[in-house]
Amino acid sequence: MPPPDPNGDDLPRAEGGGAAAREQALRAALQRTEAGFREFIDRAPDAVFVRRGPNIVHVNDALLSLLGFRREEVLGRDPVDLFVHPEHRAEVVGHRVRDPEGTDLREHVWVRRDGGLVVVEVVGVSVTFEGQPARIVMCRDLTERRRLQDRLFVAGHMATVGTLAAGMAHEINNPLSSLMTNLRLVQADLAALGDGAGELREMLSDALEGAERVRAIVDGMRTFSRSDGERVERLELPRVVGTALALAMSELRERARVVTDLAPVPPVDANEGRLVQVLVNLLVNAAQAIPPGQASRHEVHVRTRTDAAGRAVVSIRDTGEGIPAERLARLFDPFFTTRPAGKGSGLGLAISHNIVTGLGGELTVDSAVGAGSTFSVILPAAGPA
Repeated sequence: MPPPDPNGDDLPRAEGGGAAAREQALRAALQRTEAGFREFIDRAPDAVFVRRGPNIVHVNDALLSLLGFRREEVLGRDPVDLFVHPEHRAEVVGHRVRDPEGTDLREHVWVRRDGGLVVVEVVGVSVTFEGQPARIVMCRDLTERRRLQDRLFVAGHMATVGTLAAGMAHEINNPLSSLMTNLRLVQADLAALGDGAGELREMLSDALEGAERVRAIVDGMRTFSRSDGERVERLELPRVVGTALALAMSELRERARVVTDLAPVPPVDANEGRLVQVLVNLLVNAAQAIPPGQASRHEVHVRTRTDAAGRAVVSIRDTGEGIPAERLARLFDPFFTTRPAGKGSGLGLAISHNIVTGLGGELTVDSAVGAGSTFSVILPAAGPA
């Protein structure tokens, strides 16, 4: 609602005329305009706040609902200190200095009162509010849109990885089958030589054992890459854990001793390939949390158990570096990583979290710096057969 033209005919006419009457009519018109402006802000479906200088002087219910704050907690505060994510604060302050009248759209991450994160698209406009210059900031919640975009990206990423794994498994399997057949034939021939070939038989037995481990890895790659991506079946969790361990063992054995305690647990309804994917990611993360070259001093403990609610649980505990408390809240966010630049995409835990929650389960973490980490996959027991 634009303010009335003080030189036009749209001002109310005061009886008797005169400058004082005209000033009074102008003041009344401006008050009505401001009341309408305030009503527009308060009824806007998107989050809106008004700041004068750095501090908020007015806020609508949509913003309070989005961030979980009470009105008195927001008024008089600088949004940079109150809810702008620490990683975006310098950018926001710099933009205020460089372009105080700017109206360009920008994307920020805000922190809710409960610590949750929201992605917002922000635009500011200079206005007169309550008779003084101010900035009205309008904010659109993009969190769900970004979440859907991340899922699409992850789906495409995993389709590519699955195709690559399937191709590798196929290429490895053919020569491996030939190798194992020939090793068994040689083993049979050596058996006919009697005790004189004892050392050769031992060496051949070691070779066959290594080939069997390679076959287990190939089978795991096939499971990982199966195209029946959403097919759910009844699974015995200890067996799935064994498949994941076979795939991750090359990474684990260089970093730690692997200790397993795979007790029987209720079967679960899940897609085997996706569940193997989750466990491999957690096992590799556990290994990479431990400095290389100290395998005798460190341990990765893999355990299955049943919790008090009758759910099946896989816990993977490492004796690595641990995760700082301030990073735990964002650990399952897409593209967030605790590793140095270039050492991780930040997608593995986000993907794993989506898979587990999609099965009606939970993925939890308990960690402290210097005390290692424990990740737990908690899945509901399978329904009646």
